[in-house]
Amino acid sequence: MKIPGLILILLIPFSLTFAQKVEIIDHTNSKLPDDNLWGIAIDHDGNKWMHSLNEGLVKYDGQNFKSYNESNSPITSPKGQIIYSDKKGNTWVIFSENSIAKFDGNNWITCVPDKPLIADKSIFNVCEGNNGEMFFGTSDGIIVYSNSKWSKLTMLGDSTYKYHVLAIAVGKDNQMAVGCDNSLLLYNGKEWKKLTEENSELQLGTVRALKFMDNGELYIGYGGGFGKGGFSILKDDHWKHFDRSNSALPDQMVRKITTSQNGKVIWMATNNGLVKIDNGKIQSIKFRTGRFQNVIMGIGVENDKIIWVATTMGLVKVTND
Repeated sequence: MKIPGLILILLIPFSLTFAQKVEIIDHTNSKLPDDNLWGIAIDHDGNKWMHSLNEGLVKYDGQNFKSYNESNSPITSPKGQIIYSDKKGNTWVIFSENSIAKFDGNNWITCVPDKPLIADKSIFNVCEGNNGEMFFGTSDGIIVYSNSKWSKLTMLGDSTYKYHVLAIAVGKDNQMAVGCDNSLLLYNGKEWKKLTEENSELQLGTVRALKFMDNGELYIGYGGGFGKGGFSILKDDHWKHFDRSNSALPDQMVRKITTSQNGKVIWMATNNGLVKIDNGKIQSIKFRTGRFQNVIMGIGVENDKIIWVATTMGLVKVTND
């Protein structure tokens, strides 16, 4: 019998304990149409928008699930979906690799990039800028949607390099970080700098997750798998590195980094559980026993106490005591 209110208490170094209430929602105890979830975003109304691998886009309002497809939206394919909710309340959905639609709370709007900008490209991620512009990371750089116009972001050596953009983060004072499959690009508001494993302390060329913190730190998550990886913290050219060998990190791959609304708690998605960092202490949270049972694909923050986790085996609600 499944117990939805399972309490997990996990021990970490320094003799500290943390407690979370964990509820697993899947097809056995709900009308979730597909347990294999690959992304999640939460809009202003608290709706949970999820990408399910087999069903496509699914919305959960806390009680009911609703699927979106070509019969009730512009979304014509369940493949390659990426979901992002912006500060204005729009929910953006990328589908079929490079088709874009957004839901403003009432209506669906199709956003079509200029063909030369998107031709033969795939979109891998979305990030909102400080002025409301939307950055779309593609298989060849970044395209920008601002004031209903499309453009391409000029980065270091654009005429020479084809940047395969896996992650984007925007910080204060027009700072930007761009994670690629072989480098990390940093923009300080005036110029770009390219970091690699050869010219910096970057632990792995494949950068899958990025997040600027309020104190100016940049958290860098790597696509480590069984090799190098984990995450690094960079501030003012000073590095700190964390992986399975020197911390409680459960896996070398960190594919998502986000924070609670107050910015004090950091959450990470890994291939072997959820990671919580509170006051510098790293805690690993696992929901099931067994290999490949805790693959985390996305994290959505509802408020400082409740986060939602998209896994390959269902939706998880984590409530902090």
